[in-house]
Order: sequence, then structure tokens, then C-alpha cells
Amino acid sequence: MYKFFYAVIILALLIGCSKVEPILTEKDIQGITYSYSEHVFINAMFITYVISTLSEDAHKPTSVESLRMYIEGFERANKRRDIYKSVEKIVYNSLSNKYNDQIVKEIDEAYKKLNVISNYLSEYMMKNNTYSSEFMKNITNLRENIKNLLPKIYPQNDNKDITLYNLIAHPEDVVEEYSKEQIEQFLTTLNSSMDHLLNIQEKYKTEKK
Repeated sequence: MYKFFYAVIILALLIGCSKVEPILTEKDIQGITYSYSEHVFINAMFITYVISTLSEDAHKPTSVESLRMYIEGFERANKRRDIYKSVEKIVYNSLSNKYNDQIVKEIDEAYKKLNVISNYLSEYMMKNNTYSSEFMKNITNLRENIKNLLPKIYPQNDNKDITLYNLIAHPEDVVEEYSKEQIEQFLTTLNSSMDHLLNIQEKYKTEKK
């Protein structure tokens, strides 16, 4: 929690300053990077909650209504995500000290794809007022693909798990545990899995109601 509030203060300073480099210490950069990685956590928890609720309680009107309120809250919070964009350069410059250019590029791609995945799920849920059998069939398909994707996004055990979150928040731990080739292969697989899910989402998005 301390790191979060510390990062928010630094972010506020950055937004108000035209020359940011002179005020940034190594601790500042670590705090900003940690806060940036928390957006991965937020997206992962959002997707997990939506999918699990639909799997277990979709037949309960109160659960569905609570879910819609949760999604509305997520959408309101997402309107403030420009604060993350404002520090991308700082974050990826920092990561370039730990990884090669290809790895940094693929981390950035995966981060952006995760945002698209969660935004799509939010929009898809809000546009479907009644959960028809076809809708639930689509959700089941999405759930299976997302279930396989989530362990690659957020760690199940510790900081040394190779996940998108740890690649941003704990690069030192990841490079200590995995080789450059292993990290590159992981990111290739992750981005491929995300592309597959995005293709499914796009198909559902363009389907006639």
C-alpha cells in the first residue's frame, strides 16, 4: 500500500512537470514501475471475477446485477488510466536496463493486449442485458481461453514466476530465474494466446444479435 501511494505522488509530480528527469531517483522509478504493473493485476482480477461469477452465479438475478455494478465501477476507473500512459516511457526505459529490445517490445504488446481484452469483456457484458443461451455459450468459450491465459499474466506463487506482472514489477527476480531465450519464448506464447483470444472476441463483437 505504501508503494502505491508513493507512486501516485510521484505520478502527480510528473504530470505537473515538463522536465521530469532531474527529479527522478532510482527509488522513484521503481515506485512508478510497480504502480504501472498494478494495472496488470487490476485487469487480471477484473477478468477473473467476471468469468467466475458468470460460471457459478449467472442464474441468480442479484449476482448478475452486482456484476453489472462491478463492471460499471471498472469502466469508471478505466477512464483515469491515462495516468499509466503518461509514464510508459519511464517504465520501458527502466525495463530496457534489464531486458533486450525485443523482450521490452513484447512486454509492451502484451500489456496493451490485456487492456483490450478486459475492455472488450466489459463492453460485451454491458451490451447484453439478457443472458441468452448463445451469450452463455460464448462466455463459456471465453472462460476456457481466459482460464489458460491468467496464469501467464499474474503469479500464482512468488516473484520468480514468469508472468507479465512479474516481468514488469520484478525484473531482477525473473532474469535471475530464467534465461533470455526462456523469457522470449514465454512472451511469444503469451502474445500468441492473447491474439487467439482477441480473434474470438472480435468474432463475437461482429456477430449479429
